[in-house]
Amino acid sequence: MRKILAGAGLAVLLASATLGLVATPVAAVAPRASPGSSPTIVLEAGLGDGAEAWRPLRAVLPADLPVFAWSRAGYGGGMARELIGSGRLWPSDGDGRRTGAEVAAHLHQRLADAHVPAPYVLVSHSIGASYALSFAKAYPAEVAGLVFVDPRLPGFTRRCEAEGMRLCQIPKWLTLLMSPAERVEIRGLEETDAALADLRAIRDIPVTILTAGRGAPGGAMMQALWEGYAAEFARGFTHAGVQVVQGSGHYMQRDQPRAIAAAILAMARASARPAPPS
Repeated sequence: MRKILAGAGLAVLLASATLGLVATPVAAVAPRASPGSSPTIVLEAGLGDGAEAWRPLRAVLPADLPVFAWSRAGYGGGMARELIGSGRLWPSDGDGRRTGAEVAAHLHQRLADAHVPAPYVLVSHSIGASYALSFAKAYPAEVAGLVFVDPRLPGFTRRCEAEGMRLCQIPKWLTLLMSPAERVEIRGLEETDAALADLRAIRDIPVTILTAGRGAPGGAMMQALWEGYAAEFARGFTHAGVQVVQGSGHYMQRDQPRAIAAAILAMARASARPAPPS
């Protein structure tokens, strides 16, 4: 699937989300410079997307910025293969659920295997926010900052239901249209959200939240809830900012990639390690 907005937007977006960017298994790292340069930017895609979803963003990032983009298991080989379920899942998916803790462990191993050293700025889209938070909670000393791109933040579904909004859960019938990788991620969301209920241990990690200025299914009420929840979530962190990106839908990396790039570069500059004295 190409889009996910928890709450009323889930059904509408997921039902119409089989077109768009093709996910391919890519893990690429730009050359890493000497101490005093940027931390590595790690890109975590949303539901159904892989590294290729970030191509418009990578096109506007500086060529010398260290970037690591990866695809979670099951999203390799292009959209057609994903839909028929030929992408290989992780052994840890055997219980039918993929949790944030599991994704974090796999990403950590991939970074180690690729010899990509910390610190990292984690940039995540949609449901990928929960995976970035899971990584930060598991490896806080390795995370220099978090940039969320129109994120589906943990706890939003519960808030949606509390506000009396409709379609706060993905209809079960709709999961039948999903790929195996998407199904295990959806089934793991509740456990992932529960594990992220208390984020006080990482509240000092700098956070930037970019929310889309348009396109929330459900109209103005859902848009207001989406933006309001992001602002409330940000207040749980010591150094956090929220920006509504006008002219962008949920796929901000396609609609307004330069807005994301600006947020990444600001975070990278703020968290860059000082160069050693000469």
